[in-house]
Amino acid sequence: MPDDARAPRPAPAVPPPLIPRGKELLPGFARRRIAVGGVGIDVATAGSGPPLLLLHGNPLTLVSWHKIAPSLAQGFTIVATDLRGYGDSDKPEGGGDHSAYSFRAMAKDDLAVLRTLGFERFAVAGHDRGARVGFRMALDHPEARAECIRCTTPAQMHAVCEDHRATVSVDLAMDSEDFGKKTIACPVLVLWGSNSRGGRHFKVLDAWAPWAPDLRGWAIPTGHDPAEHRPDLVYDPFWRFFAGGEPVPFAG
Repeated sequence: MPDDARAPRPAPAVPPPLIPRGKELLPGFARRRIAVGGVGIDVATAGSGPPLLLLHGNPLTLVSWHKIAPSLAQGFTIVATDLRGYGDSDKPEGGGDHSAYSFRAMAKDDLAVLRTLGFERFAVAGHDRGARVGFRMALDHPEARAECIRCTTPAQMHAVCEDHRATVSVDLAMDSEDFGKKTIACPVLVLWGSNSRGGRHFKVLDAWAPWAPDLRGWAIPTGHDPAEHRPDLVYDPFWRFFAGGEPVPFAG
């Protein structure tokens, strides 16, 4: 069979309407557990079309995408994971240098998940820590990227703490080593909440610009969790961008 016959059909350029939220958080999603490198990763999948990996932030889980994931599944194969240390995924020891919770380790997990599911190239959308995992994946594994973008147990509290320790130690060292040497080869869309800490205190696009030559993005009127606060303002640009078009900036 020729390669183009096996390729997923492209998503329509214009998104269908956002599906109204019902009683079930992720209707139509199948849950499974995939072991990668000795770590079990909890995975939710739905839809058909080009593969799109959704990576949650801290201290959330894959369910944090519930307001837009079912709608995106109308045109994409959605793969949402619990990062190692979060939700129902395994929570290994961090190690002496905390590198088991580095963004590189998490990126390797999710790359292996997608390859286990049969996807060699895929798009990524990440929130908070998930965005940093996607960032590291784009630098370490550019061949895989098409486009970028609760603590209830002692084990999870340990994992979340190790995640933060890794950020200011091994992750910072990796980023410092790559700064000025590597850039993200794929197109990048950055959305942030105008009332989030980042939106209030930082020039977000200026921070991304040295890393992402093909960059676009804008603030939307939310706090730290745009997909939760205003799913309508996240869903439309996500769809258009991951379908290969240019999303329309929020005009206020």
